[in-house]
Amino acid sequence: MVNTEKLIVHGPETVSWRVVLDPLMMIAGVRALMLQALQPSTMRGVWQNSNFLDEPFDRLFNTANFVAVTAVGTPEQADELGARVRGVHRRLRITDPDGGPVRRVDDPSCCCGCTAPRSPRTWRSSSAAGCA
Repeated sequence: MVNTEKLIVHGPETVSWRVVLDPLMMIAGVRALMLQALQPSTMRGVWQNSNFLDEPFDRLFNTANFVAVTAVGTPEQADELGARVRGVHRRLRITDPDGGPVRRVDDPSCCCGCTAPRSPRTWRSSSAAGCA
């Protein structure tokens, strides 16, 4: 289990809060999603396990909420959300259409596309989701 006490930085005076609450984070978030799209296993997992085409704003909100909670929430909130995300990821699978192995979404080899485009702060927060 990830010790979020070490990950969460408290207080609106901290750099984490200022960065996450900056309106430019929306642009940075879109950039991160575009970089994630370059990782085939990441996109395969999204296509096979998500309804993002039908509900793109729900998907975007969930991602933004995760970043916000792990950056400016309490350790308890981050733990709860991280456990929920890890539980979902543990159940999901990615099937390789070229006959490769079926893998769990939380397989570390599948997660590099999720964590690579993030800043060090949000990369550490993604460990709460089991993807670092």
